[in-house]
Amino acid sequence: MTIKVEVKQDEDPISPREDFKGSCLGRMYCWHRNYDLGDKKPERYTPEDFEREYNGDNALMLPLVLLDHSGITIKVGHTFSCDPGGWDTSRVGWIVVTHEQIEKEYGRFDVSALEKARTCLEGEVEVYDQYLTGDVYGYVVTKTTVYKHCKETKEEEVDSCWGFYGRDVKENGMLENIDKKYRKALTEAE
Repeated sequence: MTIKVEVKQDEDPISPREDFKGSCLGRMYCWHRNYDLGDKKPERYTPEDFEREYNGDNALMLPLVLLDHSGITIKVGHTFSCDPGGWDTSRVGWIVVTHEQIEKEYGRFDVSALEKARTCLEGEVEVYDQYLTGDVYGYVVTKTTVYKHCKETKEEEVDSCWGFYGRDVKENGMLENIDKKYRKALTEAE
């Protein structure tokens, strides 16, 4: 009997905006004619509606930009350095958190809490970008048994888990999640 651990790309990942709904600090509002991005918006919610509801006086708003060229990628900002002409780049929306939500999350609203919220929102966008670019993985543990008497081989999936953002098994939580007896094989499979 042999055990094999493989790290594979998650072919059907769940959007982190859906999967982490209760744990996301910000709301991601996007408008694009070809893609349904970010969080679900109220029906007929326009960028103008958004700007009326949120403004710099009551919320932290970070602009989102999309690069659409042989796939899509999103980030906080106004442009992509790899698209100097801006042909494939468009502003698609914002990720936002109200000052009230920041105070509730961090117990106060001050410069430190605002910076923590900014870092958190940027991290949420990075994870969402990993989802959009296919940087989501899982592991599969397979047991192979060779029956000598009949010369047959039987492969059986013993364990698997999906939805880890980023390939590094030490950083994405995969190593902590897998059964201890398979951890060495997982680090070798990376």
